[in-house]
Amino acid sequence: MIAIMSDLISRLTSISISEKTIDAGAFLFLQGDPVHVLHIVRTGTVHLVRHQPDGPTAVLQRASADKILAEASVYSDTYHCDGLAVSPATILLVPVVDVKRLLAADGSFANVWAAYLSANFKRPESARKSCR
Repeated sequence: MIAIMSDLISRLTSISISEKTIDAGAFLFLQGDPVHVLHIVRTGTVHLVRHQPDGPTAVLQRASADKILAEASVYSDTYHCDGLAVSPATILLVPVVDVKRLLAADGSFANVWAAYLSANFKRPESARKSCR
């Protein structure tokens, strides 16, 4: 899995368009925002959170250095959760249109992406929370 992640992050980094720094407590995106970029956490920690109708907040993902935040958002028009920085963080922004283009054009990259998604899916249910 480490080799898959390393190759995947390297490929995505090569097509990133910018880097963003956010403070602890800042939102990277909000539920309902349109999805334009894939987020790769370079430093710090960002949580994917969903506010429950009855009040509590569920943490669906904890992304730290060199982790992809809300990877399923590549296949969605809007975010279904909030991206909340729990520490100062630096984020690489990768256009979703470029990720999709790379998936369509490069079988090797598509295989690495599929292996990454599959490895995440195979984790125990208690550790596998997802949010688009």
